[in-house]
Amino acid sequence: MILVCNAIQHDLQHPNEFIRGNTLRFLSKLKEPELLEPLVPSCRQCLEHRHAYVRKNAVFAINSIYKVSEHLIPDAPELLADFLAVESDATCRRNAFVCLGQLDREAALRYIQEQTIASLDPLIQLSFIEFIRRDASIAPDLKNQYLIIVSELLDSTNSAVVYEAATTLSVLSNSQVAVTSAAGKFIELAIKEANNNVKLIALERVSELHAKNEGMLDDTCLDILRVLSSPSMEVRAAALDITLKLVSKF
Repeated sequence: MILVCNAIQHDLQHPNEFIRGNTLRFLSKLKEPELLEPLVPSCRQCLEHRHAYVRKNAVFAINSIYKVSEHLIPDAPELLADFLAVESDATCRRNAFVCLGQLDREAALRYIQEQTIASLDPLIQLSFIEFIRRDASIAPDLKNQYLIIVSELLDSTNSAVVYEAATTLSVLSNSQVAVTSAAGKFIELAIKEANNNVKLIALERVSELHAKNEGMLDDTCLDILRVLSSPSMEVRAAALDITLKLVSKF
């Protein structure tokens, strides 16, 4: 065991960042506290490495070690929160926030509240949406605050963020404003996105919203008809099918 620990320790301090990063990934799979204990100091040091590949894997390693045995690194949540405060790489920040959300919900929530949401990288915005969707079910008192954040993310320039924000908005609330806002963004994606699969998925979400909230989307017919400019017969058929459902009662 001593020889194994020494070999891993050596790789954690290796000058080659890819060897360090891969070793940290290996540590994330270890479940033996006796093996992990002497390696904790080196893992902590890797959070300050100059290369982002090492730092992002160090975050996962610390998260994994804390889950295996909290006493090995009891300040892991504080360590990740401090890391988030100074880190500039988007992937590293996303990883750190995801891990912080698993270890300390309150700290993750404080981090969201302190940020200017619109100016963040799409990777971090997506991790915020994922946290909100999960946390909203256990914290109904924060629903209004989450609705404001998600609504703000609807204006993102990133299509993936817009899609996830619209999906989350429709889950958080079935009010007229929320449903029509979410549907409007799905229709917008179906119009502007070049990928036919994306168009079909967006139209399917609109159809699901109509099925769950009948009567709320009747005014979107003309917007949906704009999808008919697509060269894909399948996309045009899907758009016509939804439109017919919206106007059939007339």
